[in-house]
Amino acid sequence: TLNEYMEIMWANDAAKDTLGINKITDIGQRFDNLVRDPALQSLIENNNGNDKGNDKGTRAKQLTSPVNPAITLMASSVVFDGNQRLITAKDISQIVSVQKLRKAFIANASHELRTPLTVISGYLEIMASDDSLPSQLNHMINNASEQALRMESILTDLLTLSKLEEKSQVYAKDSGEKIHLASMIGKLASEIKQ
Repeated sequence: TLNEYMEIMWANDAAKDTLGINKITDIGQRFDNLVRDPALQSLIENNNGNDKGNDKGTRAKQLTSPVNPAITLMASSVVFDGNQRLITAKDISQIVSVQKLRKAFIANASHELRTPLTVISGYLEIMASDDSLPSQLNHMINNASEQALRMESILTDLLTLSKLEEKSQVYAKDSGEKIHLASMIGKLASEIKQ
């Protein structure tokens, strides 16, 4: 907790590991003298509690720990009781690592699946154009071709999703295509029966 002069009034044990603030020896010291991270100082200085878009005056920012560059923090600043500030910093390193792994997995899986799928689609196309095949196979070949196209569409969607996440684009809650779930399930069930 900081007072109106940016002096540390209170700190917990975790403040030492995340921000390098000792809860005993650093009380009364100016926060910006002890933690010289420009991103964190900017977060605090730009948080005056009078923000129109945020009624509670809360701001949050992802940044690297000033104590350990391997730690990613989500720091927030909340103004209360006039001009005092509560600074919180949570270690989100594991979450960030999992997000990176997920993005890499999606990109790799999409790439690795696209090659065999292209080969399968090519063979199905050749078989569909072969007039010497028995006519009863045409339905199965057409079904397999439709499913291959569907898988290609899913892979394209996965890659698009991965790119959108990288760009951190946020869409409105109600955006996107609305689907009729019952009819979709019915269609899938009939495809499985064939």
